[in-house]
Amino acid sequence: MTTTVNTCTATPDTIPPDGTTVSVITANIQNETSSNVPNETVTWTLNGKGTLSSTESTTADDGNATVTYTSNSVETAIVAATTSDDSTGKGVNIMVKVSNEIDKLTTDISTLPSDGSLTSTITAYITNNGNAVELVSVTWAVSGEGTLDPMSSTTDANGFATTTLTANGVGLITVTATVDGVSKEIVLLGGTPLAAPTVLNATEDDNYTLDHYDLKFGTYAIIPFYAGAAVGDVVTFHWGDLQEDTLISDLNLLPLDIDLHDMGPMALSNGVYQMYYTVTDAAGNQSVSSAQDITVNDTGDIAETLNGPVIPVASDGSININDAINTVEVNVIYDNIAKNDVVTIYWQAYDDNHNELMDFSTSQDYTATGEETSIDFTIDKIYFFNDLNEGYEGTVETYYTLVRGDSNAVELSRTTTVIVDTVAP
Repeated sequence: MTTTVNTCTATPDTIPPDGTTVSVITANIQNETSSNVPNETVTWTLNGKGTLSSTESTTADDGNATVTYTSNSVETAIVAATTSDDSTGKGVNIMVKVSNEIDKLTTDISTLPSDGSLTSTITAYITNNGNAVELVSVTWAVSGEGTLDPMSSTTDANGFATTTLTANGVGLITVTATVDGVSKEIVLLGGTPLAAPTVLNATEDDNYTLDHYDLKFGTYAIIPFYAGAAVGDVVTFHWGDLQEDTLISDLNLLPLDIDLHDMGPMALSNGVYQMYYTVTDAAGNQSVSSAQDITVNDTGDIAETLNGPVIPVASDGSININDAINTVEVNVIYDNIAKNDVVTIYWQAYDDNHNELMDFSTSQDYTATGEETSIDFTIDKIYFFNDLNEGYEGTVETYYTLVRGDSNAVELSRTTTVIVDTVAP
């Protein structure tokens, strides 16, 4: 009987140079009738670095003999199997290399609102032997109430590949990154969103845009009295890449006003800012609000080309207690009122020393239907009297901006100034 080496295979055929990971080499020995041969001695030889567990082994009933290979060196080694009748035998290549690995898997936001208004960027950092690797394909998968886009991405020159997660339900969301058959997971949370923050003068009517006169009037983000508010909460307000923390030491701090001017010189540069807030309670649990994109478009001062607002009760130049006790009407009249015109009126209150009184100042937006001959605003009595029904002495300056429905240009009115005296004698 003559024996030959029918096949010689390695499982796996690629191993890391760690000296412990094993590749199992299997030789199948057959006779001249292609039958498996048991109890045949197989001689193993190694061409390259590394270690074989033995130089000989014996075939089992299935005609297979095995040996194991390990290595500490990066190379391609060849292991050959021969028999006494087949001195040529067959060999198999084993690649010893440092594999790509997912060094880190991170997210910029760990809790997402379930309404899909906010997204999280998931980042995989891929290395090989400790060095960042470019142009490596990363496959992404998600389980739970979330959606990923894209489902695969490629590392950049710094070894980073990203995808974007949107939550569409409440519960745990697991994102898995896979590289070269090796996976790593990160778990996020989809939660019921807290009420969204708002920004003074940015509304749906003006596509959530702050123009020059919005910024000039005053720019405040307002965090509402959110569900479950408690003393000890830390509210983190996010405005684009900027953020500000506030400890809720007293529930009377809510609603919380945040002056965007105080967030730094770049906070109100022209651009689009994603706005939301998170709440971290005393136990470290986190909730997140719905998000809203706000556009800042400051084109600077423009000429006053429109007539100023009319305040009928102030025809004598002043507003007194009787005038303000209910509401004060303000009329805006301009030529060719058309559908989708957006009018923003500003009502700025000052004391006798011309210090601005923010509690008595307001602004309102209105989108025209095209049927109006006059656009009428009402100023509530809360802008003349505080919670203790105390009035003030000073002035009000009111003006408006107009963005016509067929244009993005801002038009400005003249300013109407009246005296306010709502202090009882």
